Amino acid sequence: MRNRLFILLFFAVVIVLFIIAKMYGGFGPWFLFGAAIVLVIYEVLFFLLQKTNFTVVRELNAMRLRAGDEVHVKLSIRWESKTFLPMQWVRIEENAPSTFAARMSRNAWTFFPYGKKTAVISYCAKPLSRGAYRFTTIKVTSGDLFGLFSWQREVPAPGDLIVYPMKVPTASLVYQGKAEQGMRLAKGKTADDAAKVVGIRDYVPGDRLSRIHWPATARTGALRSKEFENYVNQQLVFLLDVSVPTVMYEDFEYALSLTASMMEKAYREGVPFGFLSFHQDVIEYPVSQGEQYLFTIFEQLAMLEPSHGLAQNDPWWRIMMFPKFTTLWIITPSSPDQWLQKALVAKERQLLITFYFVQAREMDGITASSIRSLRGLGFSVYRFPEK
Repeated sequence: MRNRLFILLFFAVVIVLFIIAKMYGGFGPWFLFGAAIVLVIYEVLFFLLQKTNFTVVRELNAMRLRAGDEVHVKLSIRWESKTFLPMQWVRIEENAPSTFAARMSRNAWTFFPYGKKTAVISYCAKPLSRGAYRFTTIKVTSGDLFGLFSWQREVPAPGDLIVYPMKVPTASLVYQGKAEQGMRLAKGKTADDAAKVVGIRDYVPGDRLSRIHWPATARTGALRSKEFENYVNQQLVFLLDVSVPTVMYEDFEYALSLTASMMEKAYREGVPFGFLSFHQDVIEYPVSQGEQYLFTIFEQLAMLEPSHGLAQNDPWWRIMMFPKFTTLWIITPSSPDQWLQKALVAKERQLLITFYFVQAREMDGITASSIRSLRGLGFSVYRFPEK
């Protein structure tokens, strides 16, 4: 609409200059009229014939990073004009997510092609915050030599980047003791004698004497062995509490980072683990191991946001379904007094729980008393960040 108004204005100016030249004559008026004619012809041709195709290739130095890292982005832009009119200038603007754009060194570039058909733009963004970033397009703006006419278009430039939680020190964590046996014992044998017998099968050479089912052996005249429920007696499950107030967002971010760092340490030590979180829905990953499994949970952590209140259906019932002696590591920014009642229920279930309270603020009397109560019940309790 703006460009059409300019064209009409130019025609009006040409008509006025023609009338003046006719009325007064002389070199000056006719020169201005001729110059206006040339300018109008150029602008009309530019408006009608300027058609350019753009292609953009986006390259990132990494598709997975940690919070606090920096990413380097390279945009390779190529254009091809379908007319004899070359582009006079080009402005490229990155359409990045707002949280990413705030970290960019710059987000717009203007250059003059001078007959070139390609351009390469590089920039960096740092320090990145946790999250999943999806890039879709860049905005291209160009126009005539005098800046009177311009056009814009969105050019596809897809790309994805996942920023995992920051890595925090976990060297002080010792996987020993009653509440931490899951990290140590999960790598050991399954406790056949303590597990539930779910069937009887033929004897296999190598079965221990305690596995032989003597009544069935006597009835059949052949050795028969017990078939046990196939689970590891000591399972390790990370429980991340995300039901925190908005004012505790920094504690929430640290809790996420601590959970991710603990999981990475468990993965490097070959320890299977599961993940459970309180959100609007219960987020649960069964006990497993492997690099792909670790990255799957990391992607979930990258996009997780705090839930201001418990889940719609309190998932504590799910915790009560864990097998006895399951090792449960609870990472929470919440106050310790909120966990006392649940800790009593878990104790009756014989769950091995360790609490990791993430609280940057100073410990008050209520917090100190609650921590003493939890320790008095036999639970291990730690506070992070470590002072």
